[in-house]
Amino acid sequence: MPDVSPWSYRIRYLGEVTHPGEYEIGLTVRSVDTESVRYELGVFRDDTCPGVADAVGPPAGH
Repeated sequence: MPDVSPWSYRIRYLGEVTHPGEYEIGLTVRSVDTESVRYELGVFRDDTCPGVADAVGPPAGH
């Protein structure tokens, strides 16, 4: 993920997420245009996915 902060996140919890805890984050770029980049993220622990998210942020260089 570029070193820019997303403007917004939408998180959907599908199960329990604990803190502290070790998780892996999967990321894919859904779309890119001159105004924004849209990401989809998955939160994984072992063989479960307790959460998914959408993020929108500026394209790199902005």
